[in-house]
Amino acid sequence: MLPEFEGLDDWVPRPYREALCAAVSSKAIRLERVLLSAGPIASEIAEEHLADRWNPSSPLYRAATAVVRYWEQRGIDPARCHLHGADIHDKETPYFAGFGWRYFRSIRACLTRFGGVEWVEVVHPTRTRPLDCFRIVPLDRERLDRVAWD
Repeated sequence: MLPEFEGLDDWVPRPYREALCAAVSSKAIRLERVLLSAGPIASEIAEEHLADRWNPSSPLYRAATAVVRYWEQRGIDPARCHLHGADIHDKETPYFAGFGWRYFRSIRACLTRFGGVEWVEVVHPTRTRPLDCFRIVPLDRERLDRVAWD
């Protein structure tokens, strides 16, 4: 078990933990635990995208806003991002995010075949609790493609 999972193992299914651990140990990915912060976002395109998808009281809306804010703070244009199953604006999206492991099986393909730079996974979106997430960065796409991922 990786230290990044401490306190979150109830929210990460064992097969997913095993796949992520195998990918880390083979140096195919880097896994970072990040605590996202709530707050306003600057991108009007992203704001419209979120408003079209979720009610502002939804835990998914809160998670999406926090992910977009995280990207913006790092200088990443949210229009170039793929958020929980949908592109925010552009079709070429090297930045990906998901919530509650719904798209776990897509992570490997997004980071290998689709040239992803990172995947941000909000572990357990809620309306009030901290928004713990994992940032998954590919280190070796060929190795990652060989890791058992189901």
